[in-house]
Amino acid sequence: MVEVSILGISLQEDGKTPVLLLHPHGLQSILSLRIGPFEAFAISMAMYENEAAAPGKENAREGEQPPTDFLTRPLTHELLLKSVEALDGTISAVNLTRMEEGSFVAELVLTGPAGQSRIECRPSDGAALALRSGAVLQASDEVLSFAEDLETVMASLPEHIRTIAAAKLAAGSGRDNLPPVLEAVITANAQKNSGLTPHSAIISAARKMLEDERSENMAQSSTEAGSAKTGNSREESLK
Repeated sequence: MVEVSILGISLQEDGKTPVLLLHPHGLQSILSLRIGPFEAFAISMAMYENEAAAPGKENAREGEQPPTDFLTRPLTHELLLKSVEALDGTISAVNLTRMEEGSFVAELVLTGPAGQSRIECRPSDGAALALRSGAVLQASDEVLSFAEDLETVMASLPEHIRTIAAAKLAAGSGRDNLPPVLEAVITANAQKNSGLTPHSAIISAARKMLEDERSENMAQSSTEAGSAKTGNSREESLK
């Protein structure tokens, strides 16, 4: 297993599919994983919170309204981590183990009173948990065989994103030599949110997606309720 660091999140050329960018320590390559928008949100939120809590950053956002203020309940990853901790367990590592039917497979390595257990999960969920728990994130040789040349991937990124990523890579590949949390790699569209950090720009975009989905669900429920009411009225008129 080779330890990997999260460089951040970008989008595919279609502008809709988030891509998690991972850098294997000691290798000149980048592993790109397609993930869902809500997993991208969870990862970005964890990166934002970790960066805000980093030494020397405590007062960096004084007076700034957190982009996560609309969340009133713990997200799934937070709930899972709290459940593990409540059972006196820890997440020791998150391993990206293999490719199966076109999708990468990961596993959580849990350590508790009963010993060590391994549970399969999606790489995106594993990454979100690794950021929250401080667990090491690793990839197998099989998974790393799908990594691409670092310079090739960097060249494909917009210039401002390439600059951010290059600065972080220059800090070194060792875990102790990297900043607590690397700056998120985001698209030009996300960066148009002036005054926002890369993390909060992604979070704000995901927030809008959540709100839009909630509105669509409410509208659909209202339509279905109206249709049911109309159907009942017709049945009554036929009696």
